[in-house]
Amino acid sequence: DTVSLKFETVNYRTRKIAAVPKEKRIVIKGTHEPIVSRDDFERVQQLIEVRHRGQKRYNVENVFRGLVFCTSCGKRMNINNNYVKAAGNTWMLRTIYRCETYYVNPLDCGRYNYIYYDNLYEQVLQSVKRVMALMKDDEAVLEMARRKAAEKTGRKKLLAEKGKHEKRLSGLTAIIRKLYEDYSAGALTEKNYLGLLQGYQAEQKSLDERITVINGGLEKPDDYGDRLNKLKSFALAYSECTALTAEMLNQLIERIEIGYPETDGGDKNTKVIRQEINIIYRFINTNI
Repeated sequence: DTVSLKFETVNYRTRKIAAVPKEKRIVIKGTHEPIVSRDDFERVQQLIEVRHRGQKRYNVENVFRGLVFCTSCGKRMNINNNYVKAAGNTWMLRTIYRCETYYVNPLDCGRYNYIYYDNLYEQVLQSVKRVMALMKDDEAVLEMARRKAAEKTGRKKLLAEKGKHEKRLSGLTAIIRKLYEDYSAGALTEKNYLGLLQGYQAEQKSLDERITVINGGLEKPDDYGDRLNKLKSFALAYSECTALTAEMLNQLIERIEIGYPETDGGDKNTKVIRQEINIIYRFINTNI
């Protein structure tokens, strides 16, 4: 890519310059022949970030950073330490992933989605082990490719996601229009108006970019078999691993979607918590 406007002149008399934020720079994509694919480059940047995370803040090694999302609102979930009641009327410190959007903006996420770190770790570990075992079976991999070609569920999912994003864009247009009306009527200060407007416009840009990616995926022929083989090559590289690592998860998994915990049963001794954990694997963009 060609990147312009990295710096700007603050004062023409003193010739003082300042760096321009990355989101405001001019980027023209595809102007040079790449050495590696864009997907590989972006994945390496994520792996670099995983390896340089500073001091540990929690009582666990957070191997899921950047991968956990709330099913209800689609936004990233945050990790926290939380004290919970234990046996003998005592308190125990547990690490938890939860959706902060529920607290910050209940209109965007009306359900308190959470999952304890150790429970998430166990579920993902079992899923990864199962996928690794499956990838060793060439006939099973071939059967998956055949079934996928018949079902074409990936296309249905992309169409559903596109519709969801288009609906949100329509809602944002109405929100921005109402925001301007409130500002014009004096119900909002200029500072508050510009702050809210910037946030909504950033969301619009993100949704437009995602829709562009989805449209590109809908136009492409079904290459599920090739993508499945690429996932297989990564999975086999970690086939001897017995524990999860951040590097492994970023190589194998695109995102982990956490559903709302539903409680079955009566009293605390018999109740069972059921929760959907949707693990989206890289390359195939679906669960297995």
